[in-house]
Amino acid sequence: MLAAFTFAAATAGLTAASKKAANPLLGTWTFFNGMASTSFTFSENQVVLHFENEGGAVEDYTMKYTYKKSPIALTFKNSDGKVLKLSMRYNIKGDKLTYRFLNTKGKEIPGLRWEFSQVRTPDGHADGDIVLTRDLRKEQEAAREAAKVIIGQYSLVNMNSKIDIEFTEDTATFSASPAEGGNPSTYKMHYAFTKSPLTLTYTDEKGKESKFVMTYKISENKLTYRFTTVGKNVAFDESIYCKRMTNGKKAPADMEADKQEMH
Repeated sequence: MLAAFTFAAATAGLTAASKKAANPLLGTWTFFNGMASTSFTFSENQVVLHFENEGGAVEDYTMKYTYKKSPIALTFKNSDGKVLKLSMRYNIKGDKLTYRFLNTKGKEIPGLRWEFSQVRTPDGHADGDIVLTRDLRKEQEAAREAAKVIIGQYSLVNMNSKIDIEFTEDTATFSASPAEGGNPSTYKMHYAFTKSPLTLTYTDEKGKESKFVMTYKISENKLTYRFTTVGKNVAFDESIYCKRMTNGKKAPADMEADKQEMH
């Protein structure tokens, strides 16, 4: 049975990555305001506001930001070339994002359609809280597209075992087949694609989940990976992630696997 382990260098990298991944704004959020379909798409350092109405008019506005807890500061260059510094208060609960632009003094933001900063009223529109819903369909499409970088079949030989690896858009399967014969050990794990490191979830026959963390790099049809954390109490074949050192002991190491042609 294996205990979870973490190395200092890997931990530092994971801590930095987890801070980036903690931004709950990332993704696409949609809502209707008046007769318009609108959306916010947040990436790491910018948000694109998309407007589309029934008449076919389409407009996109790009704003720069650095993530922090509410409120966030946004930088926006309007159609007149003027740079505006905006402040947006937000709150996320489940799949709902509620926001309001601050310090507008009740006026429309110059160069930005009112649908993004104000709500419709019986006699026009005015400042107010606007509620968006997370667009899971677009996020899933984006995740599938991003995952293409790692999807495929890979193999290597290590510690007298042949290691076969297959990544689909949401699963990672590792198999170790001993050279001297015997049954292969196969582990199928689920993941939501991210840039390195990748968190994998293994569920045993009793339904208990264990988390694995794997750094990876794809280069010239080779997958270089390293398990920096192995789930607690999981009988995981060591040949998948360990190498035998010169002193005879086994230790986690970078593993290099060749990409195979898909069949």
